Amino acid sequence: MNFIKITLITVAALSAVGCANITVPAPQPTMANVNAAKQLTESVKLGSFKLAAGLSAGIDQSISVRGSNTLNAPSGQSFSTYLRDVLATELRSANKLDDASTINITGELTKSELDAGMSVGTGTVGARFVVTRTDGVCLDKELTATAQWESSFMAAVAVPAAFNRYTALYPELAGKLLKDADFQQRCKTKQ
Repeated sequence: MNFIKITLITVAALSAVGCANITVPAPQPTMANVNAAKQLTESVKLGSFKLAAGLSAGIDQSISVRGSNTLNAPSGQSFSTYLRDVLATELRSANKLDDASTINITGELTKSELDAGMSVGTGTVGARFVVTRTDGVCLDKELTATAQWESSFMAAVAVPAAFNRYTALYPELAGKLLKDADFQQRCKTKQ
């Protein structure tokens, strides 16, 4: 009798986990980041965004939680280019993106972590941003966005919540750059 109960509980638990294979949605501008971008004295352009050297290429393509539940970078892209797209969306919405600008931002994805724990979920996205003007580097800085939230034992609740929180870290990270005092002060075009 105990064997039957354990088997039924195991089957129920495994069926509740399921598997999801989701692609991150297209970036949408956020009010806070657009307002921060509007405060920039000059427009900027975006260069290449890539995975930092020494990291596994897999973390730039997808991230998994609780087994086979996978969040994928946009088709044909990577999470590092997704970060570029998020930043471009914010800057474009503020009319501060200009391919002719003398201020160029490049980036390297340095962290990409997600854990949908049984009671607490955590996520981290980090990037090293290098900002240059025609006269050289004006900023070389690593920034990180982290989140912690109440998670659930039930994967049907925990996995979508984890994917949503992870995806929200990208505009948060873009906002950290746009609001960074060093970025705002050092990267003005010289008069």
